[in-house]
Amino acid sequence: MERVSKNCYKGDFVKSPNELMELAINKKSVYHPLWGVKPAAVIINMNFSIVMKCISKGSIFKVLKQ
Repeated sequence: MERVSKNCYKGDFVKSPNELMELAINKKSVYHPLWGVKPAAVIINMNFSIVMKCISKGSIFKVLKQ
């Protein structure tokens, strides 16, 4: 596991907008190499075409806290 901040590690990548929506409902965070660790709700409020491009490239990851 790659460490992305003090207590956060990069997990599996987000595969669909529905999965991103579930993360937002459960108040979880995601990681993007340029944006860092952000709440999933912040990513959902971004332009949908940008979010879909990131999902298709596999650059949005779930965050695992320890």
